[in-house]
Amino acid sequence: MEAMNLLNKYIKGHIYIILAYISLALGIIGAILPVMPTVPFIILAAYLASHSSPKLHQKILNFPKIGPIVRDWEEYQSIKPSAKMFSAFILISLSAFYALLSDRPTYLRVLVPIIMLSVLIFILTRPSAPPRATNKKLDPALDPTAETTNTIENSPKTATRKNKKSPHLTL
Repeated sequence: MEAMNLLNKYIKGHIYIILAYISLALGIIGAILPVMPTVPFIILAAYLASHSSPKLHQKILNFPKIGPIVRDWEEYQSIKPSAKMFSAFILISLSAFYALLSDRPTYLRVLVPIIMLSVLIFILTRPSAPPRATNKKLDPALDPTAETTNTIENSPKTATRKNKKSPHLTL
């Protein structure tokens, strides 16, 4: 039974990594072709890689243009406002084009725009991405998330007061 679980885990890991590479390839193709989405495929690739290949997952996170988007999604389930606006423009344009100018059957000319607009509603209802931290170090007295200390390096009581929160500096 245990051997079967190990085999299933092994097979599942290989399937995940294959799907991660396929999704990554589709995301790269989407970056070139304007009618194919990029970000959903990259996020899917990052998810699959996080469960199968930490090395590939880290490469996706370190990629300059895509990494911050994936990190925002993984950490906050949020989408940058500029990405929301771009998605809205593309989805509304394609929906209108498909509904009005397509020669497909009527049910498809109605169904496809409904699906696209449902995706748009999902995108627009996600929280906006938090601003990226700058490389500048914040003054600990102004940063509410910083561990505040009341230490003086040359003081004999430094050892006893280190890592204690100061009641005077809390916000």
